[in-house]
Amino acid sequence: MASPEQIIQMDGSGTETRAQKSVKFRGGLRFISSLLLPLALGVFTIVITFQQQSATKQQRDDDREASKQQRDQENDLDNKRYQNDRFDTYIQQMAKQLTDTPENRSLDLSTAKLLDIDFRDAAVDGKQLDQLSLTGIFLSNATFIGIKMLNISFSRTKFNTANFSLAEINDANFSSAGFNNTSFASTSFSNTIFTKATFNNVNFLSKNIHGVNFENSTLAHVDFSFSVLYNADFSSATLSNVNFSQAVLFNAKFSSASLSNVNFSQAVLFNAKFSPLIVINAKFSSAILNDVDFSFAKLHKPDFSEAQLTKVNFASTILSNICSSIICFPEVITLSTL
Repeated sequence: MASPEQIIQMDGSGTETRAQKSVKFRGGLRFISSLLLPLALGVFTIVITFQQQSATKQQRDDDREASKQQRDQENDLDNKRYQNDRFDTYIQQMAKQLTDTPENRSLDLSTAKLLDIDFRDAAVDGKQLDQLSLTGIFLSNATFIGIKMLNISFSRTKFNTANFSLAEINDANFSSAGFNNTSFASTSFSNTIFTKATFNNVNFLSKNIHGVNFENSTLAHVDFSFSVLYNADFSSATLSNVNFSQAVLFNAKFSSASLSNVNFSQAVLFNAKFSPLIVINAKFSSAILNDVDFSFAKLHKPDFSEAQLTKVNFASTILSNICSSIICFPEVITLSTL
């Protein structure tokens, strides 16, 4: 049996041993901590550096792509400007060459063909063509939308699929020109010559047609519906399948013309002259005719149903197969159904 002194000594040795172990453990923790902290900082630094490098690389790639796109756009714009400048110079030089002057009369462009031309690029400020002469050429898919044209000449020019919509045409010469699949929608005209011209599938829906001359022209499948025409001259013209429905015509001339399947339904005609001419299957149903001259005309199967006639002259007119239910007013030759 151990004495009390031995027991006390043994307890003291155990306490001392535990204290030493505790000190060693704390020292080990501090040592491990001193190792882990730099390691964690190193890993964090590596991760941040990698992310920064990735972001920098991505930014460089984005900047490079943006620069490439900008260069491509600038090159494209430069090419377009170059092409437009070339075309503008070409048109201006051509107009100068074609000016009716002694030194330039020998130029011959009768066989020239211009395809897919947008004349808005050649117009001044994209809005006006002045003193331009392009005669005897062929134009396909030509665009004149919204252009003001003054003193221009397209005599003997052939237009295939042309667009003159919203244009303003003044003092223009289209004599002996040919128009196929052409639109003059909402185009205004003043003193324009279409004599001996040929029209096929053409749209003239416009409220502002002044002083247009269609003498000796040929019109087939042409639409004037809802249009307003002042002093239009169709003398000696040939019209077939032409639509004047709901149009308004002031001082129109159809003398010596030939009309076949022409529609004047619900149209309004003031001071119109149809004498003499040949009319076949023309419709004047629900039309208003005031001061209209049909004297010496030949009308076959005309339709005057529900038409209103005032001061209309049918003297010496040859009428056959008339469809009529006419509302007649004073100074009108009254027609019954024949």
